[in-house]
Amino acid sequence: MSPEERFRVEQEEKTLKDLHRRDRIRQQKARQTIEDKKNFVGRMVCSQVFFSICIVVLMVTNGWCVNRITGLGTGSVVVSTSLWSITVDAECRSNPIEAAICRQTFAKIQGSRPLYEMQGHACTLVPSACDVLRRVFETSIILVFFMVLAAICQLTSAYFLYSYSYTTAHPKLREYSTLLCWVGPLLLIAGLTIWTLLIPDLGELPSSVTNLAAMANLAGIFGYQKVHDIQYGRSWFAALFLTACLCIQGFFWRTFFFESENEDEIIWEEIRQKQYIESLDYEELDYLKA
Repeated sequence: MSPEERFRVEQEEKTLKDLHRRDRIRQQKARQTIEDKKNFVGRMVCSQVFFSICIVVLMVTNGWCVNRITGLGTGSVVVSTSLWSITVDAECRSNPIEAAICRQTFAKIQGSRPLYEMQGHACTLVPSACDVLRRVFETSIILVFFMVLAAICQLTSAYFLYSYSYTTAHPKLREYSTLLCWVGPLLLIAGLTIWTLLIPDLGELPSSVTNLAAMANLAGIFGYQKVHDIQYGRSWFAALFLTACLCIQGFFWRTFFFESENEDEIIWEEIRQKQYIESLDYEELDYLKA
């Protein structure tokens, strides 16, 4: 073999090796892309289900509204509400006489009770407390409604995403999943905003407690007042944090989610099936249905 032919063969072998190497790299990138997509879909579905569970958990936790009341004969009276119940924890101290009067005053409202039950007792005993608890109950129902819708949106979005990635890459599934991924946090923001604006100040309850003292013929002796103006508890702050997480999840979706390459094929298949059905006459359609 002449030097020219040997050089040409070596160049062809080198070119062939380079083509094989590029092909291996391209296949590795394709496999890595598919793996990344699967990992993203799995993590996104898990996060949406997890955040939905967190929304449901927040619906039943205590500490949405918390305030502290002080007065003669009491160390403190902590009033806290969840979306379903209200808890009154009275710490009676000072001298034995004032402590006994304190226990008698708060005996009917001490402990945790459902909002509707406490509202009924308040409406029977103290009209001013009745109005406060009625507004708390109605505002909580509004927030529960928005939170339920937000959780349903997250779960439905996860279902559509899973179906899009592992069943059929229909563009409508992708559009619905993307839309619901953002509708969930928007609903939660709307619910929290309405609740924050409409929830009454628990500091309005001291006058009601004073009326309870009057029932024990102690009017003028007991006077109660709230300790601080900030009444939002840990559950409210947790809901804000969860809302921020849902918004971050939406930005991750927008950044790392990629459309499937099979969308055009699915659309064309639907068009072909529609054209085929339209081309059939009524007798053929009846035969296919039978």
